[in-house]
Amino acid sequence: MKKRVIFIRGTWETLDVFSKGMEQHFVEIGADIFVLDTNNLLVSLGKLYDFIQNPVDAVITFNNVGLNIELTQGKRLWDELNVLCINILVDHPVCYMQELQLAPVKTVVLCVDKNHVDFIRRFFPNVMAVHFLPHGGMVWEGKNILWEERNIDVLYAGGLHKNVAAGYIPQNLDEICGMDSSVLCEKILERLIDDTECTLEGAIEDYMKEQSLMINDAQLLQYIRLFRFLDVYSSSYYRERAVKMLIENGIHVTIYGHGWDKCDWISHPNIEYHRNVSPEEILTLMGRTKIVLNSMPNFKNGSHERIFNGMLAGAAVVSDTSCYIEEEAEGREYLYMYNLKRQQELPDIIKDILSHPDKMEEVTSAAYDVAEEYHTWHKRAQMVEKYIEIYQ
Repeated sequence: MKKRVIFIRGTWETLDVFSKGMEQHFVEIGADIFVLDTNNLLVSLGKLYDFIQNPVDAVITFNNVGLNIELTQGKRLWDELNVLCINILVDHPVCYMQELQLAPVKTVVLCVDKNHVDFIRRFFPNVMAVHFLPHGGMVWEGKNILWEERNIDVLYAGGLHKNVAAGYIPQNLDEICGMDSSVLCEKILERLIDDTECTLEGAIEDYMKEQSLMINDAQLLQYIRLFRFLDVYSSSYYRERAVKMLIENGIHVTIYGHGWDKCDWISHPNIEYHRNVSPEEILTLMGRTKIVLNSMPNFKNGSHERIFNGMLAGAAVVSDTSCYIEEEAEGREYLYMYNLKRQQELPDIIKDILSHPDKMEEVTSAAYDVAEEYHTWHKRAQMVEKYIEIYQ
């Protein structure tokens, strides 16, 4: 039978791009689709009333947007309608504790990191089911420019969030956690930077054991929530270090994203800095780029859309590793990876790519083929369709 699906959009521009990419698959299979627009929620809810007169197979959203809508106080809309919710998280689940704890009964959470899957199974047993779903990429629809003729050598599209992280720190942190938080912060941040395979939750739990502090999972979850700013600091450390290494080694880097203007080296002659632009504009820029640089946001066993978007735009992609990316790229020469423990090798990797334009058409063509076959949001939607059939 024809599927009937609700997509929720309107809150975050990047997530809307992901959602639209996924919607294409459901259009192709002839599904009836309704888009609930959070930008104009009251009007959109009025139109939703007509759509739900017939049974709905699933609601699909990203990062909990619209997941806990209540039209009747204390009653979640999707519970009242008995509709399956597919909630795709592209951030760490601890960022959404309350939303997940109050998730509708029929909620399936899909995570872009396998560690996040384990995290939800442990700390949010109320969630009906959770699975791994990697990021997807958007197929480049612009004019293909030969790799050698592209006018951006290295592009980094993303923010530097270390200055934002300070806003996540409660003013009375010592009082809340019942200890000298400065010591904990120092030890955890040191662990996250030195042990590049360690997760925030792993570092905090290990620290508690080392200090002989006996806490249950509910207490541990609260500590992870309180100190998630350390995750931002550690990922920002390696992100900033990567760009700084490149420019100091004579490599020109173009940056789009918030936060970089706070760096004291942003006026370096090898930097071309721009603030945020739309996700669609980033795809256009990637189509003019030789090398797309990616840094993982501490997703130790997950993905990032920059990798797949870069591949689909015909660029060479250079990224630090994760277990998932290593498994996907093992034995293939379409993705350049480096280990954060050996980040000093990054400038040489970039220089080597730029100095061998003769082989890059072949490499980027292979990368495009792999991404188009396996790693688009269209392909991810096929996986989502299967979960709808399983859990409906």
